[in-house]
Amino acid sequence: MKVLCVAETLGRGGGAEQLIYALAPHFRQMGVEVHYLALFPYADDLGVVMAQQGHQVFRADITRPWQLWDGCRRVKQVVNLDDYDLLWGHLYFGNLYANLLNLFSSTRKTMITLHSEGYAQLPRLGLKDQVITRLERHLCGRAQFKCAVSKAVKQDYEAFFGWSGLDVVHNGVDVRAIETCVQDVDRAATRRHLNVGDEDFFVVVPARFVKKKGHTYLIRAVRRLQDKGYSVKAYFASAQGPEREALLAEIEQLGLASRIWLSEATVPHEQLLAQIKSADAVVIPSLREPFGIAAAEAMACAAPTVLTKVDGFCELVGDSGGASMVAPADVDGLADAIEELIRDPSARMALGRSGQERIRQKFDIRSCAEAWANEFRRAA
Repeated sequence: MKVLCVAETLGRGGGAEQLIYALAPHFRQMGVEVHYLALFPYADDLGVVMAQQGHQVFRADITRPWQLWDGCRRVKQVVNLDDYDLLWGHLYFGNLYANLLNLFSSTRKTMITLHSEGYAQLPRLGLKDQVITRLERHLCGRAQFKCAVSKAVKQDYEAFFGWSGLDVVHNGVDVRAIETCVQDVDRAATRRHLNVGDEDFFVVVPARFVKKKGHTYLIRAVRRLQDKGYSVKAYFASAQGPEREALLAEIEQLGLASRIWLSEATVPHEQLLAQIKSADAVVIPSLREPFGIAAAEAMACAAPTVLTKVDGFCELVGDSGGASMVAPADVDGLADAIEELIRDPSARMALGRSGQERIRQKFDIRSCAEAWANEFRRAA
């Protein structure tokens, strides 16, 4: 079987894109032929690296995503769809275009991948969202195979669309590559570069600047910890998202400009892993989370990790004790969890070891690649 992976972009920083990149060499080792199509241009493009590694990468360079028929025409100019047995979509537009491109094919099949939380938990949808969801219902609903990256995502889409027969293939992270990347990290030098002293309790937050990531609650928790006399510094490692200016304003208002700072550009992946390895804790205070690749990577680094009891995070951690879990939007809970890690270094180390073992056992990229290969075989 020959598969064309249809992705919105192959840009760095996104969980779905990072997964596609991590899966590619393992598919090749397994003899699974997958080519890759990036629909939209992206400045910081993993597709360049994938092409250098010998993977077939196509780019449609669609600049107006909603001009669907023109977008399909551009795709057909760069890739011969007849070469493929399966179109494998990722994220909203990847899924949408995969089904549009396959609309009149009687032999080729479509598989969609649901990376983001669905709509069942949202308040009443506005007109724009109603149009978006109707397109998804009618076009993506026709896909022969539907896979979600967590049980939480599966249940959400089933509840909202009434879809049935969805499979779950959990995301994975390349544990071996992560361990290799961070084994020689100079922790002291990394902290000095970020202006973090030995006396500071250093928190890294690898999450986009959007409301659902819950940054505001962590900012308030840091303020409370400072009021109790703890020297906490936090680095929010993402340049993506519309909430950046609002977060900066809140940090300034609470007098935390010397304690919390936000990255100004997307942090390269290896650099982010080094920062995570140099942290005393990783905290991701999400209000919703379909899976949580950043959290899985932090746990794979053996970083003591604090997460919220939401969606995919609950599946990621399970009953392993591999992360400290607090209620979403709970400022006191976040402050208490971080304070406990500050006060008990041995508990910190144990938490990091438990988290790392959980990822090794359940969410390694090799298991993820095998699960997807099984989905392709089922499609065949």
